[in-house]
This record gives sequence, structure tokens and C-alpha cells, in this order.
Amino acid sequence: MARFPSLQHLELRNCDQAMLSLANFTSLLTLAIDRIPEIHSISGSFLAGNTFLTSLEISPCPKLILIPSELGSFTALKSLTIRWCEELMSLPQSLQNPNALESLEISECYSMTSLPDNGLQGLSSLRPLSIENCNSLTSVSSSLEHLTSLEHLTIMCCPSLGSLSHTVFVP
Repeated sequence: MARFPSLQHLELRNCDQAMLSLANFTSLLTLAIDRIPEIHSISGSFLAGNTFLTSLEISPCPKLILIPSELGSFTALKSLTIRWCEELMSLPQSLQNPNALESLEISECYSMTSLPDNGLQGLSSLRPLSIENCNSLTSVSSSLEHLTSLEHLTIMCCPSLGSLSHTVFVP
């Protein structure tokens, strides 16, 4: 049972990772997890039941290595921002599921090597996509061609990224 059943906006900043296991907040609209330096993973049980969540921001959590697959069950999620998670190597496979996702920003995730295996193809509502300063990212091109609503694309300072296929940009 949630301790704050009507809580809609939660910002966890500069706190201990134990705060993430306090309760199951089922009415959240926005969640910001900020400056939790020792966190390695975000518990799926902490996020479970957040069917109303529209915005999730995770930054900076330099030791974060795992974002739970429950992220894909957030059908109302419109905005996802992941910044300065230096140890995060990949996004969950389920990321392609939230069809409502309109904005995705991934930056300063130096260890991220890839996007989910099937890319971002299920994100049919995605309009801006920003991938910046992901030094180890090697490929994104196969996932871009399925983003039919994409209006703004920024890929910047990703030195390991191979060339983008020209077929991604040709109608």
C-alpha cells in the first residue's frame, strides 16, 4: 500500500538510495531521480504500478548500471530523460513499448554501447530524440527508420558511432 496515495510529483535529490524503496507511489505523474551517487539500479518494485507516470528524469547517477524492464509498462510515459549515468551500458529491451513516449534524451552515458536490440521502433509518437556524449555507442541507424513522427534528431559527440545509413533519411 502506498504511503502517499495521491502524490503526483516526486523529486528525489541528494538522498540515499534507500529512499527508492520507501513506497510504491501509484499516482505519480512526474518522477525525478537526481544526484543519488551510490545507486546501481532502480528497483522495478519501486516503479511498479505507476500507470499515470508521464515524465521520468534520471540524472546524474554516475554508478547506475540498470534501469528496470518495467519502464516498458508505462503506457502514459511521454518524456524520458537520462543524463550523466556514466556506468549505464544499455536501455531495457522494453523501452520500445511505451507508445505514448514523445521525447527521449540520452546524454553523458559514456558506457552505453547500444540501444535495445530492436531499437526504438515501437516509439511511434517520438518527436524529439537527442543522443549526446555517449562515447561507447556504436549503432543507432536501424532503429531510426521506424520513428515516423520524429521531428528533431540530435546525435552529437558519439565518437564510436558508425555512419548512419542514408536510407534512414530517404523517404
